[in-house]
Amino acid sequence: MGICKTMGIVYRALTAFFVVYAIIGRVQAENVQNILLISHHIVPYRDVFAGFQRFLNQQGVKVHYDEYILQDDLVKPKQVIKKVKDKKANIIFALGNKATETILRDIQDIPVVTSMILKKDILINAKNATGVTLAFPLEIEFSLLRQLLPEARRVGVVYHLEENQEKIDLARRIAEKMGIVLYTQEVNSPKDLPNALKNIAKNGDVLWGISDNMVLNAQTAKQILLFSFRNNIPFCGLSPSWVEAGAFYSLGWDYTDIGMQAGEIAWKILQGNEPNSVPIASPRTVRYFLNLKTAKHMKIKIPEEIINKAYQVFKE
Repeated sequence: MGICKTMGIVYRALTAFFVVYAIIGRVQAENVQNILLISHHIVPYRDVFAGFQRFLNQQGVKVHYDEYILQDDLVKPKQVIKKVKDKKANIIFALGNKATETILRDIQDIPVVTSMILKKDILINAKNATGVTLAFPLEIEFSLLRQLLPEARRVGVVYHLEENQEKIDLARRIAEKMGIVLYTQEVNSPKDLPNALKNIAKNGDVLWGISDNMVLNAQTAKQILLFSFRNNIPFCGLSPSWVEAGAFYSLGWDYTDIGMQAGEIAWKILQGNEPNSVPIASPRTVRYFLNLKTAKHMKIKIPEEIINKAYQVFKE
């Protein structure tokens, strides 16, 4: 999978809705239904859904699934929302940022479980929603960075103020506790990126990539990777596809397990818990991916134990 495809998963408005009707305990219904609205047939989304199904099946929940495909303008979200309301679901399972935003904008009286979202911000003010984000805890991100680059002390990061100021403030506090200095460069437009990277080259040991629509996208990918190679500054990518393209390493997801987590959350709600009483979760399974060609180019020595524990290693 190339960077553009990864950016499609991470940044584009891929959309999926699942509506779940549950038969548990004394709940009486003829069948359990699940409605899916998805932009494209993409494996990660399917894997999340498979994990969700697996967990509910393990609990003995009987489910019938109906599927809707959102492809360009062939299916309108409003049409699907109407169908969702008509179904009178017990739970809605929403996959993707746009799906979550759309469902929460129009439905407040049905519990919502969501996944494949980048940040929990869109859930914070929703009393009827909880779920599993794609964001790993910052402690895990910095811990892996210290393992792979133990001599790195100044971690550079480029970000857009409106999108990531809160995350940067939190990251700075966590990094300080771990003996890391976070060297930040704020950009207000794409034209600010070259100068920001020059400053990182002068003051940073490593470039830490965070989810940021302005800074890291399909249009800036080549620029970021060339900067990393030319300046021998390791880039911590957003996903395995970035690593395949030349980033030094990245964390990665076990999508099936994320689906299992979402299923566990749905199960708690079906047992009577209010959605806003069930904490928003981060992925519990941590994978990392390495590019040994990049490591060799930058003369980075990686212990064999760490290489062997990587979920995937790119050598050529």
